[in-house]
Amino acid sequence: MNEREAMMQLQNSQAQKTAAFFLLSFLLALLSACGKQEENAESKSDAAPSGVVTLKKSQLALSHIKLGSFMEKPVSRVIEANGKMVILPQFQATIAARVNGSVEKILVQEGAFVKKDEPMFIISSFELIQIEQDYQNAKSQLTYAGLDLERQKKMQEEQIGATKDFQGATARYQQLQTAMNVAKAKLELLRINPDKAGISGGLTVSAPISGYIVELAASVGFQTQAGTVLAKVYNTDHPYAEAYVYPKDINLVAEGAKVEVDFLGQNLAPVTGVIEKINRTVDPGVKSIILHCRLDQIKGVWIPEMALRAKISTPGRTQPTLPVSSLLLEEDNSFIYYTTDGDKEILNFTKVPVGISFRDKDIVVVSLEKPLPPNAQIVTDGVMFVNGETTKNEE
Repeated sequence: MNEREAMMQLQNSQAQKTAAFFLLSFLLALLSACGKQEENAESKSDAAPSGVVTLKKSQLALSHIKLGSFMEKPVSRVIEANGKMVILPQFQATIAARVNGSVEKILVQEGAFVKKDEPMFIISSFELIQIEQDYQNAKSQLTYAGLDLERQKKMQEEQIGATKDFQGATARYQQLQTAMNVAKAKLELLRINPDKAGISGGLTVSAPISGYIVELAASVGFQTQAGTVLAKVYNTDHPYAEAYVYPKDINLVAEGAKVEVDFLGQNLAPVTGVIEKINRTVDPGVKSIILHCRLDQIKGVWIPEMALRAKISTPGRTQPTLPVSSLLLEEDNSFIYYTTDGDKEILNFTKVPVGISFRDKDIVVVSLEKPLPPNAQIVTDGVMFVNGETTKNEE
């Protein structure tokens, strides 16, 4: 073998060694990569599932995380409702003429306060004169008919009189008695003493209730008929309100519940009251259910139809509640976290959505899609820290 051939064999041997080295390095790198993949797979298999946060027990105290459960507490809600002031029918009066005639005198002014039975109008009436005359005539004729009836009765008893004469006297007396009683009743309805001396022909119209005159429809010489409206009177000593609630809230209110009323756009202090009556139908005008509320005395002037805002306190019902600090708010959604791991060193917290049916500054009533496990403990404080761990777990 010459020198040239020896040199070529040496080079071939080195090339084979180099190739073997690179092959071995490739195999080692491949095995290392497979090991890392298996390690990552194992790491992922040990990680918490999606929506679950894992914390050590020692982290709870350090992060001021508190656990608790639902607490049964009385929940009293406040429902706000629009409404208006009203006067009950028994505290308003329409003053109307009861006979055909003419207004002779007006004794009051619109806006004035009148007391019950205070004279308001004097009406002159030929119809009244006729009623008074009918009464006087029937009364005087009844006296004569009574004497004739007594005479016929004695003759009948002595069997010297005709039976038909006695029957005629009896019928005549009864007819006159009926005529007199009818005329007397008419005069009494008009508040005229039937037995006063003479015939006046003038009717005094008085206030049936005490109150303010809100409408004066008559003038001197105004012609009247039975039922013609002369004035209206409102008594504002008994303030009432109508409050309108939606049908969905009807089972939250009850008769006897307290209300607080603010008068919109009026310089009047708020007043309190109670719900006296609740309608059992939806009013088509306001598309709500009307609550009739009796109010305390109002310091100032109020008028019917005045707008108001009512705050209605609903009876307190015991319900399961959570502290407001239990809620996690994300955009338009609400969540809570809970764990079933008790006193374990590693605790898994599950995030679940909730609906809110009531909330005030301290407590909240939530609804769940499905009940929590019986041993569930809810994060009642520090929920933001728990939620912040979600990102770390995902990474």
